[in-house]
Amino acid sequence: MISVCIPCYNEERIIESTYKNVTVKLKKLKEDYEILFCNDGSTDSTLQKLKSIKKKDNNVNIVSYFPNKGVGEVYKRLFDTAKGDYVIITDADLSINPTIFKQLINYSNSYDLIIVQRDLKNYPFYRKIPSKVFNFIIR
Repeated sequence: MISVCIPCYNEERIIESTYKNVTVKLKKLKEDYEILFCNDGSTDSTLQKLKSIKKKDNNVNIVSYFPNKGVGEVYKRLFDTAKGDYVIITDADLSINPTIFKQLINYSNSYDLIIVQRDLKNYPFYRKIPSKVFNFIIR
């Protein structure tokens, strides 16, 4: 089984498209899967949208709590709850493109842990500048 885990915080604008994109890719893999959303204290309609998605799809599960506790708590709860032999965590904005899920699973035969990061080469300059300034300041 594959568990795709998605942390959520005020993602009402994108959560439905995230679900659709992930589901399309998982169905192509022809393996059992779950999509596990962790609602980290959202104050918008994220939780309501997740509940609506769950009503239509038995492969969807939700972990939710309030107030917001941060990414550390999110990851802990996702790993504690995930049922899959393979666990993939991606942000709700799909920073890890679902098209590489199959590739990640293939790599898992050789590795216990695989970490993927965004390809910053294709980021527009207005996204790169704040990152470079922040990195300069913290060094």
